[in-house]
This record gives sequence, C-alpha cells and structure tokens, in this order.
Amino acid sequence: MESNHPKDEYHQIIKENLKLKAELQLLKGKEKASSIFSRIASKFTTNVFIGKGLKRSVLRLFEELPDGKVSKVTLADVSTHLVWRLTRVGIFTLMLAFIPLCLLSIQTYILNTQNQLLAAQNDRLDQQINLEEGSRRSSLIFLMSNIMDKMGDELKASPKNILSDALIGRIVSLSQALRPYRYLENDVLIKQPLSPERGQLLISLTNSHLHESTYEKLFSKADFSYADLKNAKFDEDYMEGVELSFANLQGASFRNTDLEYANLIGANLQGAKFEETYMNGINFSDADLRNSLMANVKMTYATLKNTDLRYSEVSGDFRYAIFDGIRLDSIKMGFLDIEGVEIRDSKLMSFVDTNDVASIYTLPKANKDYLNENFKWQKRAIQKEDMSISSHYVLTRKKASTLSTMDNCLKKVVEIIKSANRVQQIERELMQKKESIAFIPEANPFGDDNLNITLDSVYLFRMITEAVNTPLAIGWIEFNPIQQTLKEFDLGDTTYLNFNKSLLNSLPLECSK
Repeated sequence: MESNHPKDEYHQIIKENLKLKAELQLLKGKEKASSIFSRIASKFTTNVFIGKGLKRSVLRLFEELPDGKVSKVTLADVSTHLVWRLTRVGIFTLMLAFIPLCLLSIQTYILNTQNQLLAAQNDRLDQQINLEEGSRRSSLIFLMSNIMDKMGDELKASPKNILSDALIGRIVSLSQALRPYRYLENDVLIKQPLSPERGQLLISLTNSHLHESTYEKLFSKADFSYADLKNAKFDEDYMEGVELSFANLQGASFRNTDLEYANLIGANLQGAKFEETYMNGINFSDADLRNSLMANVKMTYATLKNTDLRYSEVSGDFRYAIFDGIRLDSIKMGFLDIEGVEIRDSKLMSFVDTNDVASIYTLPKANKDYLNENFKWQKRAIQKEDMSISSHYVLTRKKASTLSTMDNCLKKVVEIIKSANRVQQIERELMQKKESIAFIPEANPFGDDNLNITLDSVYLFRMITEAVNTPLAIGWIEFNPIQQTLKEFDLGDTTYLNFNKSLLNSLPLECSK
C-alpha cells in the first residue's frame, strides 16, 4: 500500500500539468485573438482616420528630417494626404451627426401626424356636439308646425288676417327658443352660429301677409337675430322694427319693403338689394354691405357706424343719418340727400376739411364734386347725458346750391299741381282708401343724372301711390312754367287742368331757366 502512494501522486501531478497546459494554451489563444482584433481595429482606424498614404508620407518625412533634406514632393505628399484625411474625417463626422437629425425628423413627423389626427378628432367631437344641439331642435320643429297650423286656422276665420294675442305670444316664444348653433356646410362647421329655423319662421310669417298691427306686435318682441336667410326675398313685405342683428342675409332682396327702425347690427348683407326700401331709423352698425344695391332708399335718421359699403351702389334719402367709421371705397354714388348727416367719431373729425366735404372718404371725382357743390360741414355742440358739452360735424345744404334751388322749385311746382281740382279729387279718392299720392319728377329745367331726371323746359311728374309704383300707376302730369299751363296724361289722353294762378307769383325766376 505504501509503495503505490508515490505513483498515485505522480499520476496526479501529470494530470494537473496537462490541465495547466490546456489552460495556458487557451489563454494564449485568447490573447492571440485579442491581439489580432486589436491589430485589425488599429489598422482599420489608421486607414480610415489616417490612411496608408499619410502614414507612408509621414515616415518618409521623418527619414528625411535628420539629414535636413526634406524634398518638396514629401511636403506636398504630407499636405495632400493630411487635407484629404481631414476632409474624409469631416464627412464621416457629418454622417454620424446626420443620423440623430434623421431620427429627430422622423420623430417630429410622427408627432405632427399625431397632432393632426388629434385635431381632426377634436373637430369631429366639436361637430358631434353641435349636431346634437341641432338635433335637439327637432322637437321645436314639431311645435313650429303646430303653430303654423293654428295660424292657418285663425287666418281662415279672420278676414283682416289678424292673429290673436295668445298665438302671437306662442310665436314670440318659439322665435326665442330657436337659438342659433353651428351646423355642417360642405362637411365643415360654419364659423358663426346661425338659426335656419328662425329664418324659416320669419319667411313663413312674411309670406302669410298678416295685418300690419299683427306684424307690429310680433316684431316688437320676436327675436330673429342670427337667422339664416341667405338669398331670401322680402319684396313689398312689412317688417318694421324686426330684430335681425347678426343675421345672414347674403343676396337677400328688399324691394319696396318697410324696414323702418329695424335692427341689422352686424348683419351679413353682402350682395343684398334694397330698391325703394323704407328704412328710416334703421341700424346698420358693423353690418357688411359690400357689393349691395341701395336704389332710391329712404333712410333718414339711420345709424351707420363702422358699416362696410365698399363696391356698393347707393342713392336715396340719407338725411340726418350718423356716419361714423363707414367704408366707402369704390362706391358708386347716385343722388344722395345727406343733409344733417352727423360725424361724431373723434378720429374722423380730425380729418374733416370744411372746404372739401368728401375729404374723409375715398370717392370718385364726380361724386366729390357733387357733394362739395351742394353741401358743407358745420360744427355743432351737443350736450351729453353727463351734462358735458362735446362737438360734432353736421352736413348742411348750401343755400345757393343747384340741389337747394331745384328742391325749392319742385316744392313750389307741386304746390301749384295740388291746387288743381282734378288732383284734389284724386287725393280725396285715395284718402278714402287710406293711401296718399306722390309726385316723382321725371323731367325739369335743372336735370340731374343722379336722379334720372331729364333736362327739359317743363316739369314732368309721374303720379304714384305707396301701394302702386309703376309707370302707369295713376298718370303723368306736366307743368310748363313758360306757357303757364298744367296738363294731365292718362293712357294717351291729354287734359288741361285749371290751377291757382296766384301761386305763379311766388315761383322764383330761376325755376323757369
């Protein structure tokens, strides 16, 4: 047993020796591999950032330096390879820097896409909310249908088309309940809330041809603001005192309509047509009247503050209106009676030139000449509610102007015409129908293109009523100041009329020019 012990130890030592040799070889292999990798990495780095050519040229430079004989070729070679290496390293650096920029650009694009999707989602939610608001009005539509049916029943029983106070109250309540909302138009929500139902209700009321007393009660309390009435027609309707602030009335027609004291603050009236419309006391503040037509309108004591009248055609009676901040660029002006027009805006007042009436407006020369010939600015003082005194400008008509002379002569001639028995008979007949006669000048010795009055030696008038305004409404009447004759034309027949000759003594000489 003892003789085998050293032999076992010997074998154990041999095994450990073999194991150590294997581990040593493994370490040498790893070291060799690491060395090879290092050499490859170093070689790659050197080739990329330094390059073989630069390395050789630098070695050649070091070999020539001890002898002090450095050739130009060597210096040029070193410089060329150095510039090339620096450029190559710069390009590589830019490429590395471009990678995060690309990543940031992709990330930004993704974020923008997500934001767009969120915005679209928010728009759809907004649309859904507004559409739900619109759907809640379906119950009110049934109520409006019932009210219209009730109105039809009352009109059948009322020969004068007068509605009961109870039904008028229900209509007023309905108009207030039909509140404006935003709805889809071409798959996009409209910018300003509107109420198509209010517009439908108003059109139904005006088309029913109710009695004026009924309309007065309705329009004194009913609310038609923000009504959607695009391209609506209200020709010859009675709408005195109607509430239409901020309504959409693009392309609407108001021919021979009674709109006195109506409220159209902030209304959209682009392309609207007002022909011989009665609009005394109307409020057009902040209204958009671009490209509109106002032909021979009656609009005394109206309020036009910050009203946009660009590219519109305007003619008629604007006496004693308030013009503050209105826009008149490229306006086409016909005959305008603007006596008493006020300007209270301090900014505009600073631009008033008493020698140039149109100094604060941009108007064509013909319009400026017409205004300067017939009107002048006059400064006046007014007392405010707090008892303080402020000033404003008012347009007054020049006494020696052609307009004043023609106006005075027309008044005198109309007085002569009304003294005739035949004309007095016509007036009495019209009074029984609760109508009045009017004399529209067609020709006179002054003539006026703005008024469509032909220049002639005689005074020619068209006789009309408020209810009937046509070329052959009643007839035509002519006064000849030179021959001192008065005659009537009726469907081709001519009749000389007797009148009060003594009135000729008060007729100024300039009326016969």
